[in-house]
Parts: sequence; structure tokens; C-alpha cells
Amino acid sequence: MGTFSESTTDRSQGKLLKVCILGVTALLLAVLAICATPTSAQAATYVKKSEVVKHTVKTLAVNKTYTVKAKARYESLYKIVLRNPGKLTIKLSGVGKSSDMDLWAWLPTKNRAYCMEMFIENDKASKRVYYLPAGTYYVSVLNYAFSADPIKITASFASATDNLKEPVGGSNNSLKKAKAVSLNKTYKSIVGADCTYFNTDGVDYYKFSVPYDTALLIKTAVSAELKGKYYTIYDSDGQICDSEQQGKALRGFFAKGTYYVKFYSYGGQGGTYSFNIGYGPNMTLTAPSATQAKLSWVAYPGATSYKIFKATGGGSGWAQVATTNELTYDFAMGKYDSICYRVVAVVGSTDSASSSVWRWQSGSASLVEYDTYYQ
Repeated sequence: MGTFSESTTDRSQGKLLKVCILGVTALLLAVLAICATPTSAQAATYVKKSEVVKHTVKTLAVNKTYTVKAKARYESLYKIVLRNPGKLTIKLSGVGKSSDMDLWAWLPTKNRAYCMEMFIENDKASKRVYYLPAGTYYVSVLNYAFSADPIKITASFASATDNLKEPVGGSNNSLKKAKAVSLNKTYKSIVGADCTYFNTDGVDYYKFSVPYDTALLIKTAVSAELKGKYYTIYDSDGQICDSEQQGKALRGFFAKGTYYVKFYSYGGQGGTYSFNIGYGPNMTLTAPSATQAKLSWVAYPGATSYKIFKATGGGSGWAQVATTNELTYDFAMGKYDSICYRVVAVVGSTDSASSSVWRWQSGSASLVEYDTYYQ
């Protein structure tokens, strides 16, 4: 996860106010330095250990307003400790319409701290929202015009559940570093905003394995900030094989193999999300004769019964035709009939994803891989 990124510059204004948020590890105080005003040519601004400046750190308690005059760089440096991951909001007021304001976020990496975000605000009040993991952060108020005008700063925080627990800066921001997850398990995490200047952890990758040919049901839930954004499924070669809007479910056939799912803020401010990748029973259809067919499947973990569904040979009109505690289902068919079957396991009060779809047509059985049959 990471923070919001946006960049504008108005050189005609007389005051330039900078606000820095500093993502911290145990060595953060060794990497803070004087920050330089970025230009459009800069891809990422960072400071080195040799550029350390002395400063006084104060605690910035949440939901409490502080007044600062910000006459010099790092004159007002505040520390915020987040015990849990969640949404941090920094609000500034009293700036004045004639002032420009930048909001910076810094992420320490070894002996450097990277600039993650900048914006300019000309209103009397402004705020920025950051989705962050648990950790220690610093807010620094700077005023390059050395104005004595008082500025008020307030921090608020809303905790969020994160059972994936990324460190500051993330650990699964590429396909090669995707975090392994299990099927039929719900995960919750945070994705940060997409940053113009630096890879600020606005993307999360996960790796999962499908044990056999079957259908998957991927359920997602997201905070309001991520609605309308998309999550993407990749195959083992890194090729896109499916996508859906975050917050919506995705159903489809997946062959046995390794896959990846990516959550991304797409230029937004980030947000919280959860997902569950469900899979169906391992079912096959065999044809002992031209008019006899048998469905058979492997026992599904935790299943107490199974629902049998059928549809036309084109995959339309799905309807439940039976419920059984057995692992087989026999049926008679006409020699030239065309019909499809699938099985769903019942686990407690919840249905699993569907098995793969099998079609009986003209006396023979075949596996159906078209996603339209799984909707």
C-alpha cells in the first residue's frame, strides 16, 4: 500500500508551504534531510544520510489541533504512531487563499527517504488521506516564504483490519514478489494511492494455485475509494486472463495451474479491500453407454451434501435437479440429447463455487471451458 500522488506547481504565488509525511523504520531519524522543491523533470526526489538536519520532534495526537507558524524547515516536526493499519487524514487550516501548499510523503529505504506525494492548495483549508500500515510516521510543516502566519494542523485516524500485514513500503508490489494465499480463505489488506513520482505501494500482487480444472468464484469487498477500480487475474506466464471491478465477484473456468491476482488504486488515493478465492468440486462426467451417463467427484473439504445443476447444451437455463450425500450421480439420456451438468458442494450453510461444467452431447462427454457457461 502507499499514499496519494498528485503534482501541480504555481510559481506566481508568493508563499510556498510544504508538508512532509515521513514513513518511519527504526533508522528514520538517520535519513531525514532538507527537501528540495521538485520540478516536473524529477522522477523521484530523495535525501541521503549525509544530508541529515537537526530538528525537534513533537507528538501529534490524533483528533487534536495544533497551531504552528512554520518559519523554517523542520521547525515543526510531529510524530504520529499508528498501532494498527488504517486511514490517516491530515488537515491543514488557516493557510490563506494567497498561499501555495505542498503535501509530501516520505518513505525511508536504507539511507534514503523517497518523496511520495506533492500537491499545491490555495484554499484556507486542505486535507489529504493516506492508507498506511501500522508504524511510526512524521509530519513536517515547512514554509519557504518564512511567513509568520499561523497554520493549524489536525490528524485523524480510522483503524482497518489487515491480516496480510505488509511492512511500510510493501513487500508484494510486483508479480515476482507476489504473496502466496490459499483458496477458500478471506484476506484483508490496504492498497495505497498511485504516485506520480515514486512506486509508493499502490499495487498488491497475490499468488494462488488451482489444484485441478474447476470454476473459481472470487469475491471482493472494498472501501468507497476503490469502487469502480479493477482487479486483474494473470496466468503463470504473467498474461492477463480475466478482470473485474473491485467490489464485484468474478466467476469463470480455470485450468489447473498457478495464477496471480492484482489489486491496484489506479491513480486514486488508495483504500481497504478484502478477497476470497473460492473453488469448486473436482467433477468429471463419463458415458458408460450411448444413453447412460455418470457424474462423479472427489469429496470436497467440509461438505455435507452436493447440489446437482443442469442446463441446455448451450449453457442456458441452469436449474437444480438433485441434492445428494453421495459422490456420484447417474442419469439416463437420449442418444442425441445435448445438456450440461455441474456440481456445487454445501459447506455448512454456504455453497462452494461450481465444479467445472461437463456437457453430454450425441452420446459423448466433454469438458466446457467457456466462461459464459459459469455465470
